[in-house]
Amino acid sequence: MNKNSNWRKLYTAAIGIVAVFAGTTLAQDYSANKKTKGTGQAQVIAAPEALTVENFDSPAGTLITNAGWAAHSAGGTNAIAITSPGLTYPSYASSNVGNAITLAASGEDDNHIFPAVSAGSVYVALMVNVQTAALDATNGDYFFHLGPDPIGTTFRGRVFVKADAGGMLAFGISKGGSNTTPANITYTGFTYAANTTHLIVLK
Repeated sequence: MNKNSNWRKLYTAAIGIVAVFAGTTLAQDYSANKKTKGTGQAQVIAAPEALTVENFDSPAGTLITNAGWAAHSAGGTNAIAITSPGLTYPSYASSNVGNAITLAASGEDDNHIFPAVSAGSVYVALMVNVQTAALDATNGDYFFHLGPDPIGTTFRGRVFVKADAGGMLAFGISKGGSNTTPANITYTGFTYAANTTHLIVLK
């Protein structure tokens, strides 16, 4: 199977470099969800073979649908554009490389296909800087996921974020299907500061 990368709704976030590598893995797609205010940069890290590398190095203002990505939902509504500069994270090799994308409001969902891998795992590393997120009383918002090609509602892994009353962030993950109920999301504690770049790895 070919696989697909896909952004979904964040309130305001930017995501920069995206690279997908294969080892002993089953390649999936990656996604960003435009419902959380902040910035993020995505890169897949695994074994040596790069399936795709996306540095978002087109000029700032370029829509990613004009730079190799495809809209599969709400095309043209709050379209995702490349922004500058990219994100930085201490001692991370892909820090400060290329530009980023900014997810400003709910709207267009975009995806990017990469070659299939028949076995094993894919590791996705995301540099994420979230400005604001849904409060703890909600399930939070997912902003990144893996899934098959063609993209649909089968999500292999999703990354969520939510905030407490003091503005501290918790990140969550879920695996498989399209269920986003709390029972299917495993969250960290509210230990991550907003307006700070964090490095997240999703398998």
